[in-house]
Amino acid sequence: MRGMQTGGKCGTATKRRPFRTLCARSVTQMTTRTGVRRRRRPSASYGLPVRDGFWIEPGVPLPDLRQGTTRPLLVGVVAISAGRAFLQRRLGDHPAFPGALDVITGFPHPGESMVGAIARLVAEETGWQIRRVVSCAGFTTWRTPAGELVETEYAVEVAGALRQPKSDLPVRDYFTWAGCDELDVFAGLGDRGAYLRSVADRALRDVANAPDRPIPFPGDPLHNSYR
Repeated sequence: MRGMQTGGKCGTATKRRPFRTLCARSVTQMTTRTGVRRRRRPSASYGLPVRDGFWIEPGVPLPDLRQGTTRPLLVGVVAISAGRAFLQRRLGDHPAFPGALDVITGFPHPGESMVGAIARLVAEETGWQIRRVVSCAGFTTWRTPAGELVETEYAVEVAGALRQPKSDLPVRDYFTWAGCDELDVFAGLGDRGAYLRSVADRALRDVANAPDRPIPFPGDPLHNSYR
């Protein structure tokens, strides 16, 4: 599989309110017996386009996928926490990259939004929470025996039980966390290895340079504990 073109941008950015919090569940007020007013949020639905609330940084391009794409689109997520990126080795029967070192990747479902695909892939492959989508870290087109395949990756901050990623189905036989100075693990893995190394490096730098944001829902426990 050979990369045809790479670049740092993907799609076309859309205008949005700065630092808007996207949330698929409403926030209501309730009064307890003690008179203390608390926020209560109904449980999130996995069928909604956006699961839970998280930041999306201004300028992140999110193409509209609801009408489908002219070429197959592979969406990737570089999950980052505490200055390290999550990497995993695919099983030997993976349809696209058998036995290859990879980030979180998958294909959007029909009618699914880009944000919905990102949230679903993180949940399906790791069970973690998204804190925010920081940037589009890569975009390329591959030539495969079945035709052209478009791939794009997003830098995403995550939280949860980071030492124990969980998935409903087997998706990996190995995982690790790597910083900018530990990306030599991609050496010798061909064109896609070189591409993912540059993507992971950019994603880590984008997150490191992004402004600090509060947790979208103060009081929700986020455990950064992969070590």
